Amino acid sequence: MRAIQEIRKNISREIFNYTQVIDILKHYSKPRDVIGNLLKREDIIRIKKGLYIFGEFWRRDQYSPELLANLIYGPSIISLEYLLSSSSLIPENVATITSVTTGRSRVFDTPVGRYSYKQLNKERFSYGTELHKDDAVLIYAVLDCRRNPAWIRKKLK
Repeated sequence: MRAIQEIRKNISREIFNYTQVIDILKHYSKPRDVIGNLLKREDIIRIKKGLYIFGEFWRRDQYSPELLANLIYGPSIISLEYLLSSSSLIPENVATITSVTTGRSRVFDTPVGRYSYKQLNKERFSYGTELHKDDAVLIYAVLDCRRNPAWIRKKLK
């Protein structure tokens, strides 16, 4: 059985990590080389070091960009313009998935899109957070999300 078939057989979700892959490929003499070959053939796509999704041919379902946002940099909560756009509260189509974090502000350009993280102090961070059970994604309640962009822009000036 090919390596990608073994991985697909053992991993049910579309997003997975390095530890899962290494565990599946542990019987190979050089599992890291196998991962490198899978990346070259685009059977798997590296989102960031240690975080992967299946390539288009091997996907069973759509991956969740919102779950990726929580996994790329954390702790983080999806908020700001992306959530407002996806909730149809602003007319613009927002390409960057925006989140707030207690860590430094960062931007990650990945093969599947841009993820932006804005620093928010710890006292304001978890207030208004909702956990969406389908993908275990942390997002802000829409009402609280509408307040955050203005507060962050004011802080950054």
